[in-house]
Amino acid sequence: MSSKPWLTSYLNERSNGTVLGEKDNFIAAGVINSFGIVELILAIETEFSISLTEDMFQHADVFTINGLSELIDRQAATG
Repeated sequence: MSSKPWLTSYLNERSNGTVLGEKDNFIAAGVINSFGIVELILAIETEFSISLTEDMFQHADVFTINGLSELIDRQAATG
């Protein structure tokens, strides 16, 4: 199961009308801030029963819907 629909919905609920493409950096677009990223990580860990570590967020591509959903799906597949 892909995490992309869940992630897209989560970010769209917080976008205040910002149209966010799958390759757009959601932090740069102002959809969420540094506090929001913590909330997002906690929501992901709860929703998908996975653990995410700080080092997984070192590349800018994880701040896009495509990049983060790939990370979530990869972690969910490995358990």
